[in-house]
Amino acid sequence: SPSIHQSELLVFISNMFGVLSSLIVTRPNVNSVQDMPPPGGYPDVATARGARNRGPSGAVIWLGILGLTFGGLYILGNTAKRNRLNIKERREARMAIAPYLQAEMDAERAVEFNASLAREAKIMANNPDWVVGQSVYSNNKL
Repeated sequence: SPSIHQSELLVFISNMFGVLSSLIVTRPNVNSVQDMPPPGGYPDVATARGARNRGPSGAVIWLGILGLTFGGLYILGNTAKRNRLNIKERREARMAIAPYLQAEMDAERAVEFNASLAREAKIMANNPDWVVGQSVYSNNKL
């Protein structure tokens, strides 16, 4: 009886091998020909026809950028120097005429103060205790 089982097993394995071998796809045995270039090679590709002058080189661009930068900084420095000199000149002119302006303001203030005292005397004429020009805060009543 063990030999029957072995024979059945061999039949089963051979049947399975037949099923599996039918699932494997094989290519037909055909000699392939590789695609080769024509004799003498392919002609050259014309790449030079589209190549034209495309502007300045990188070095020229960098020199231009550096030139513009330093030129702008030079102009900026000269403008700042000129502005400082103008400010200094205006300040010195103002300091030169400051005493005259102060004297004029003092004279105007003296005229206004005397006019204020005259108005105060006229308004307080009915009060005999009133002293014209004396501060109301510096008395000994408190």
